[in-house]
Amino acid sequence: SENVQETDTLNDAVLSAVNLFRVNNAIPESDKLDVETMEKLNRPISYYVDRLTANMERLRWKVLPAKGDHFVAVNLPDFTLCAYYQGERVYKTNVCCGRTQNPSGVKDRHRGELVLPFKAETPLLYSEIDAIVLNPEWNIPYTITKDEYYPKLVKNNTAVIKKEDLYIVNRKTGKYVQADTIDWKKLRRNNLPYRLFQSSGRHNALGLIKFDFPNPESVYLHDTNNKGAFKKRVRALSHGCVRVQNPFELAAVIYELNGYDEKRLEELSIIVGNEPITEEGEEFLEKRTEK
Repeated sequence: SENVQETDTLNDAVLSAVNLFRVNNAIPESDKLDVETMEKLNRPISYYVDRLTANMERLRWKVLPAKGDHFVAVNLPDFTLCAYYQGERVYKTNVCCGRTQNPSGVKDRHRGELVLPFKAETPLLYSEIDAIVLNPEWNIPYTITKDEYYPKLVKNNTAVIKKEDLYIVNRKTGKYVQADTIDWKKLRRNNLPYRLFQSSGRHNALGLIKFDFPNPESVYLHDTNNKGAFKKRVRALSHGCVRVQNPFELAAVIYELNGYDEKRLEELSIIVGNEPITEEGEEFLEKRTEK
């Protein structure tokens, strides 16, 4: 436009536009320009063409189901989760999602013109939350057992077992196995005869609550015992599941949608280790303790 004047001054109008761009690109707002902002502002047109092409392809093969008025949506690029009630957002929190890697630097991810997903990336999916599990145990996936736990177990048969409160089960018989009876050095990493589990509690990697929904990728939403991860700006660091920063606030929204009364809510609070606040709650805790 003839009315637009060129300027090299970062005035209020330009700064407002730059910060809007930052918000849309997951960059912290600032009153100064930085290298990351400049690099993203100067992306080549091919970046936007590729992005548009990829999303058109997603829409072609991914049929979006009707969400209805109440739903939970995880925004992976933004590392956030939102809950909606009657179409209006009623809750938002930060999340951590699966680790990723740049396919341009990893030849193994390329099969002709296809780029294979990284095994830890959180998949795109649509499902329905059908269960909330309190005090979950963690059935440690075999890939994590052999890639992360096996080297530790080889160094010391029992150290990591005691530290993380794990227990061992024979994969064939389903029977418990004492850690000090296994010599991990004699076992083949890619054919381990055991499965690892982590007992429930605040030490558990899944935290005190998880949200299950049927899907072929074996992922779910869950609490975490590593709250420090939410301080990071880029939170792609899990094995694929989505860690929720304030999961009990999300649970409260879901409980309300399902008509839970105050008595039931207190019982659920007690189950995860909180103190009772009513006489009925104290009676409920006593009965649980007796068991």
